[in-house]
Amino acid sequence: MKSLIAYTIMSSVAICTAVQDEIKIDVNDFQQKWKNTPIDHYNYQDHRPFQQRYWINEKYFNDEDPHAPVFLYICGEYTCSIREDRLFPFMVGAENGALLLALEHRFYG
Repeated sequence: MKSLIAYTIMSSVAICTAVQDEIKIDVNDFQQKWKNTPIDHYNYQDHRPFQQRYWINEKYFNDEDPHAPVFLYICGEYTCSIREDRLFPFMVGAENGALLLALEHRFYG
């Protein structure tokens, strides 16, 4: 079991290093957008929306590939932004020709 864990950690480090060496994500490539989202998804009579913020980056997206992935990063329970210290999921997505999205968690109004 120890060898499997060590191999997994070494493989993860190797993947992280390889992706970080090849892909440089620029936070300025993300466009901030807003969409109307229902406040209450469970009450069909309540039509009040809130403006949910999200970011999109299509720079690496291979739209000619019908199987191109979409990487969705859902920010935690804090004010969301595209942060320099949290780019690894986007690096992996870019490496795979993915559409990169980040979504602000929810409405707290």
